[in-house]
Amino acid sequence: MQAGSAVPQGTVAVGTPPRVVGRTDFRTDEVGSWQYIRNQTLLILLQVLVLSIVNIVGFCALGLVVNTVIIPAPVYILWVAAPGLLLAPRLVKLGSVPLCKWLVLGRVTRGEHRAYSWYYSRWQLIETLLWDAEEAILSQLHGMPFLNVLWRSLGARVGADCCIFSSSLACEYDLKEISDGVVLHHNSLIFGHSIERHSWLFRPTRIDNDATVGSFAILEAGADVAASRKVAPHTAVHAMHATRGGIRRSGAFAAVHDEPLANADPTSGALPLAPSTAALKTAWGVAAASSITA
Repeated sequence: MQAGSAVPQGTVAVGTPPRVVGRTDFRTDEVGSWQYIRNQTLLILLQVLVLSIVNIVGFCALGLVVNTVIIPAPVYILWVAAPGLLLAPRLVKLGSVPLCKWLVLGRVTRGEHRAYSWYYSRWQLIETLLWDAEEAILSQLHGMPFLNVLWRSLGARVGADCCIFSSSLACEYDLKEISDGVVLHHNSLIFGHSIERHSWLFRPTRIDNDATVGSFAILEAGADVAASRKVAPHTAVHAMHATRGGIRRSGAFAAVHDEPLANADPTSGALPLAPSTAALKTAWGVAAASSITA
């Protein structure tokens, strides 16, 4: 770097010589080493303990059902009912998710928490339970009204006639608003959290009436999809507002908020939600420069 061209602290710069294009409020990690070790150790122990308890209770429930209902019946009844009996441990896992979410984490509100803090550890514990239930049974309930009921029990606002094929991961359901007639396609993800500036940020994510989120698409924290919009498959939407006139972005994509929508018809029901490749390279170049020069 040439003399006199040092980048001021707290700024974002690109190019050679560096040109200041913005500022950053990046902060160093506020969790000390001992706090980190304590929280991560407790998290691991709690994950093992809670998952063990849930599995033990599930198999005990299976044993009780077999003992009280099946054993007195003929042998052929046991063989016929065996596949259904295997649901008992899975249903226990399913029921443990909302119970532990409200006991351990409570209602999640918009705000900011330190990464690797005790709040983060509690959030991660519930996420572990949710992941276990997703593998055990939730992935088999996609498209069923029961999944809408489960999301509501976890704090989400889910409207009428919604069809959810989405993954159930990300336990901050209090920040998820799914309006009437929304369709969430296979393996899409709806997040209300993000990690920025060494902090755990929670923002509400909203999908308006009759919108569609494509397969494997991701709505990040703060995303706001307008009514009847269609999020294309394999698209990441970060703090984006999709409107009839175009799209507005914040965060790392702020540099491309004026990028025109390629092949977009403002009068149609679907607007592509991804900028051009050149705009993405520009945006990520700015983001990378901020992480290097901040």
